[in-house]
Amino acid sequence: MRLKHYQEKVIKALKDYLGELSEFKATYQKALEFDADIARDYNFPKRA
Repeated sequence: MRLKHYQEKVIKALKDYLGELSEFKATYQKALEFDADIARDYNFPKRA
């Protein structure tokens, strides 16, 4: 089954968003390991 153009655009946008979210979460995890107080200010769940 071939996807329509708009479906391909949506899938690409979702992949981009999830990739950025993954990078942001990795940064948050590093901050959490380094200093929990800084990580609290960063607040990944709220920003996501």
